[in-house]
Amino acid sequence: MFGIKEARAELLNYVSNLSDKEAAFLAENEEWSILDILEHLYVIEKLMSSEIKQILEKGERKRAFKQKPLDSTLDRSTKYMAPENMKPSKQFTSILIAKDKLVSSRQELLEILESYDPSELKANSGKHPAFGTISVEQWVEFIGLHERRHLAQIKDMIRRI
Repeated sequence: MFGIKEARAELLNYVSNLSDKEAAFLAENEEWSILDILEHLYVIEKLMSSEIKQILEKGERKRAFKQKPLDSTLDRSTKYMAPENMKPSKQFTSILIAKDKLVSSRQELLEILESYDPSELKANSGKHPAFGTISVEQWVEFIGLHERRHLAQIKDMIRRI
């Protein structure tokens, strides 16, 4: 479904090989540890799942005028500052906790999406914090792309440990 299952599987598979010490390590010039990044992904998914659910429940069938270039999410040459409500609060203290939380947040998102006809994901749109008005379909696609962006960051961090 829009690449989110594959992105999450790749992320969880990769971090499964890390020790808690590696995942908690904060390298010089890094603001977040790997555990912090995983918590950020969890927070984002929870917030976006809630927003997606609200958009679909309203069922206003407001269409986005055009598809947005979400692939720019993968371009790590541009840094973004996460808003305060999307920053980690250091609650993830182990890979096991991170994985459990990420599995549960993904399950919640999938349950929301699976309770609607796929045509509703195209027909309903809402204002995304980075891309403006986009379809629910694109909201979901963004979640997977955002994870892939951070997986690349995690891989870079591991190479430097």
